[in-house]
Amino acid sequence: MIDIGERSGLCDLFHIWEANGYKEPIIRESLNPDRITLTLQIEIDSNERNSDRYERKNDKNLSKNETLVLNALHSDNCLSAAQVSLKTGLSISTVNHIYKNLKTKEYIARNGSTRGRWEILK
Repeated sequence: MIDIGERSGLCDLFHIWEANGYKEPIIRESLNPDRITLTLQIEIDSNERNSDRYERKNDKNLSKNETLVLNALHSDNCLSAAQVSLKTGLSISTVNHIYKNLKTKEYIARNGSTRGRWEILK
């Protein structure tokens, strides 16, 4: 049934999941009743988690979640709070709170408005 309809949205989903380091989505088709089940695992693949280029283990000024957000911004400084939320597994409100903390601690600064970029200062 999946092969009949338009698949571009489904393909995009697979690409987005792979780009953010999540495990590959699982599609199951069943008959009687006809049903398609799409399973999206939001746990970040352990290989992706270990490949962070930006590590702050020795920085006692940063929490674990702040380090996660900095890692996400280091890989792409144009990410929105929602995208960082997907990438880190944190809620959007937590990400926004961490943004505020990181700006106060002068780790990041915003260049531009809503379509701007984050500049990593430290």
